[in-house]
Amino acid sequence: MRVTSAGWQNCFSTTSRSATRPSSARTGAASSDSASWRVHRSDSLASCSVIPDCRPASSRSRRHSWRGKVLAGVPQFPIGTIVNGGSATTLPDDVVAAYDAPFPDDSYKAGARIFPSLVPTSTSDPAHRDNLIAWDVLRKFERPVLCCFGDRDPVTKGGDAIFTRLIPGAAGQPHTTVEGGGHFIQEDKGVEVATIIANFIAATPRS
Repeated sequence: MRVTSAGWQNCFSTTSRSATRPSSARTGAASSDSASWRVHRSDSLASCSVIPDCRPASSRSRRHSWRGKVLAGVPQFPIGTIVNGGSATTLPDDVVAAYDAPFPDDSYKAGARIFPSLVPTSTSDPAHRDNLIAWDVLRKFERPVLCCFGDRDPVTKGGDAIFTRLIPGAAGQPHTTVEGGGHFIQEDKGVEVATIIANFIAATPRS
C-alpha cells in the first residue's frame, strides 16, 4: 500500500501497488475518472475547491486573486514563504528553506505556477469538463471516504461539505475538522493527521 498525492486539492488516496496516477489527471478530483477502480479507500485532506458545477464558494474571490497573480507571472514566487503563509503556525526557517530548496530559481517553478490554472473556477474553464466527469465517478464511489479539514484553512475551509453530501462512500464515516490546522495542514498538525489516516485505514480493511 502507498499514500499518493493528487493535485492542488491535497487529496490523498491509499491505492494498490499497481496503481499509477493517470497522465491526463488535472486535479485530485479529476483523477478519479481514471483511477477510482483501483482505490480501496480515500482520505480527503485540507481542501477541495473543485465543486460539480463551479458555483461560487465563500473563498472564491481569494482564489481568483491568487490565481490571477500566479498566472500573470509575478516576478517573486517564493515557495517556502507561500507554504508558511498558508499554514496556521509559523514554520521554522529550516522548514521554509526546505520547501525552497527544490526551486533554486524561477525556471524550476513552472509546475508550481501552473497548479492554480488546473482548478476550474467557471464553466468556461478548460478543466471544467474533466471536473464534471470526475464528479460523475465520485457520485457513484461507494468505497470508504474520509474528510479531514483544518478549521483555520484560509482558502478552502468547509470544502468537506460537498464530499460528505455527494459521495456515497463518505456516509457514516468519522469526518474530522482538525483544530489549528491551516491550508497546509501537514505542517500544522502532521502527527494528528497521520494518526487519523492510520486509524481510518485500520478500520476499513481492503476488500
